Amino acid sequence: MYITDRGFFQVMKKKRPTILLEVLVAFTLTAVATSLIAAVPHTFFKRSMKEIKAIEAERIANLTFGEIAKTFHLNHKWESIPPATEKERLELAPYPVSLSLTTSCCFQRYYKIGWLKERSSDTKRLISLQIFIDKTPYNYIFVQEKKT
Repeated sequence: MYITDRGFFQVMKKKRPTILLEVLVAFTLTAVATSLIAAVPHTFFKRSMKEIKAIEAERIANLTFGEIAKTFHLNHKWESIPPATEKERLELAPYPVSLSLTTSCCFQRYYKIGWLKERSSDTKRLISLQIFIDKTPYNYIFVQEKKT
């Protein structure tokens, strides 16, 4: 059968709607499969970024504890620390962090401090420190000696 033959064109006119439907179904299946394949790495990326944020928040809490403990051991007045029942909230500067090449965030942080009990004839105090990084609490306890 040659292309110039009229019978060829008659057959193609009858099959054209069916071919268009097959092409449309093929494109739809390809799009659905591609979106499902692309969704898996996206959810993995979101989950890993959430875990990285949690790890960074814990690291920042440890760094903040080191800063605060150093300040209290070096030059903080004994009388200025309230009892644990009256903990005061003290704000700290936000801590900026770069999580990846394209993602960075700023962790809000503050802490509450108070003494739990005094030991050995009022020369040592057990200090309770609660650090909040983006509203997640991290609890620490340390001993402060009275400077004479």
